[in-house]
Amino acid sequence: MIYSLILYSKSALPIFQKEFIPNDKIRPRILTGIITAMNKKCLNIVGSPCCYLEFDKLSLSIVTNTKYNISCLLLYSKICGEEFGKLIATELVESFCSENGDELQKLQKSDKVGEDEKHFKEFENKIAAAVKNSITPILEFLQSQKYINIAMLISADQLLPHNHRVDAISFVSEYRSLMFQTKQIMSLLSETDNEVMIHAHDSIVMIRKIENSSLVVTINKNANNKKQIFLLIDKYCHIIGHILKLIASLGDYGTDSFQWSLNL
Repeated sequence: MIYSLILYSKSALPIFQKEFIPNDKIRPRILTGIITAMNKKCLNIVGSPCCYLEFDKLSLSIVTNTKYNISCLLLYSKICGEEFGKLIATELVESFCSENGDELQKLQKSDKVGEDEKHFKEFENKIAAAVKNSITPILEFLQSQKYINIAMLISADQLLPHNHRVDAISFVSEYRSLMFQTKQIMSLLSETDNEVMIHAHDSIVMIRKIENSSLVVTINKNANNKKQIFLLIDKYCHIIGHILKLIASLGDYGTDSFQWSLNL
């Protein structure tokens, strides 16, 4: 759950803000000013800025695009975890700078950054796409692990990320067939099919339901540290779950024409 998103300049001036859950106590200019002042002290004392703060129920992530000196401050529910905030904040600030880089440079040259908070109002329509993009780095990270061969997310007829090693149409077709048979078996036992484990000759295939999607991971059967691998997968399943909930909660913001995966 995200409470507030604030994008601000090096001088702590908010240039874009979006309040997801209204809170009279959150004042963007005061909050960005405090964070900027705190980070100046951190740089002088420890040599690096603070990028994460955790409170009783809330967490705060700060990610900066060094090219344009624009930072993203994300205030969200503590239960989502540190990496959730870092991923979302990174995608948001990078998306913003990618979309508005030229305009930012013009405003910086004329010293007008932050004068008009509505100048970048159109970025609100890009939030859902940026949030959806934050899933891909997780899958790519899992797939980069030594004993994990494939990590993909299936949602309806969509497959993420694009993977040239996999025939997407055949894969989804086989997946549907497997899930249909699994549902039939579990219905006889009055149980729900939350996870399927297949032990093949040289690999283990794990299919786990996350919200309305499924994570498919293939693991080398000869891996010596299977327990650690499954713990790592559990950790990122938790993060993906929070991201998918956030995407669903965005409502109308998530209905734009942005394609976040391969449509079959």
